[in-house]
Amino acid sequence: MLVKLPLTAQQVFVRLPIKEDFKMNTKHVLLLTSILSLTACATISKEGENVAVVSKVGDDCKNLGPVTVSVTGWGLPAESMNVLRNNTADKGGNTLVQTGDNTGIAYSCPSENSRI
Repeated sequence: MLVKLPLTAQQVFVRLPIKEDFKMNTKHVLLLTSILSLTACATISKEGENVAVVSKVGDDCKNLGPVTVSVTGWGLPAESMNVLRNNTADKGGNTLVQTGDNTGIAYSCPSENSRI
């Protein structure tokens, strides 16, 4: 039987043996876990691409509040950054000051000169 699993950018097809007495074994679990982890990759949104990541902001930037990433154990640092930038954009921000691996503060800055 052919089982179809949708992915963001492409389709993956996996052939699984289907029997009346089918039991999941370690190989099946590892295969499915690998495929599912590929679908969980955090992509950056168009708005998130416009968010600058800086170490400090100027006084004319407006603090929009904290942004966080829910840690699932599967993400890569780049994926965490994508989520932080997306969350900053969702708050209406254009600048992110990262305060930890999975945390930051979203800001709205009027110009690039406000980003240090």
